[in-house]
Amino acid sequence: MTRFPSRLLATLAAAAVLPLVAACGGAPAAKITATPKPSTSSSSATQKAAKPPRRPKVGACYRLTFAEATKSTSETKPSPCTGPHTAVTIAVGTLDQVVDGHLLAVDAAEVQAGLEETCQPSLAKWVGGDQQSQLLSRFRVIWFSPTLTEAAAGANWYRCDVVAVRTTDTLAGLDGDVRNVLADTAALDRYGLCATGDPAAGNRVICSATHRWRAVTARQYESKVAFGDTKAREAGERDCKDAAEQRATDALDFSYSFEWPTRRTWRAGQRVAYCWVPATGGTDVTG
Repeated sequence: MTRFPSRLLATLAAAAVLPLVAACGGAPAAKITATPKPSTSSSSATQKAAKPPRRPKVGACYRLTFAEATKSTSETKPSPCTGPHTAVTIAVGTLDQVVDGHLLAVDAAEVQAGLEETCQPSLAKWVGGDQQSQLLSRFRVIWFSPTLTEAAAGANWYRCDVVAVRTTDTLAGLDGDVRNVLADTAALDRYGLCATGDPAAGNRVICSATHRWRAVTARQYESKVAFGDTKAREAGERDCKDAAEQRATDALDFSYSFEWPTRRTWRAGQRVAYCWVPATGGTDVTG
């Protein structure tokens, strides 16, 4: 399942032919090889150690904006899951800050780089369904770690959240409990991948929004397949045509669009091809 402009760029890329997960920017933090000397000031000596902030909880809900979802830290407080929310925490764990025997800061590139691989499996387990429904959904995973201030107070956790991308720069509201929601393929009527116009031009939206095209099948290619593999592309095109014909009311008059990954997304490991068909009647459709 591109984090947005920067971080989500790798996760939400399949979502909007976009960009739900990029590297959390910033230069690698310096390795800690020495222990700082304690302060000798009387004021510091009498200060009590700061109390570590509370560890996030699995199942907590948040009202995050798209911009907030692209950051590597978050100080947004949880919101009641019975009310409007755009993110749910699906996994919490302890950061691995030791690399090659050195203790790194929580914002070190080496520490942050492993979080996508850590959080990604949690998404599939949470939303359920098979690989096909997951690839066709707008669900993405994002992650957060403590701020430097929180880390200084003893926080060393990471948090994985699920979000649904509505447009290229907005998140959708999550209705109710989305655990195992994709076990019912009808959920794609709300959380599926659609487009407001020609899929080749982008304009990805969630299917609950007004749209004209809908992705009906998705195929993920293994790393051994070359970007310019003609046979793979032709096979995908044929399968897409067959899928569109099966859905058409007139076997002699139907449209479809087979979308091969771009070179950029292919190099980023997002080797997913989509088959698109017009929404009902070829007109604007909602839901």
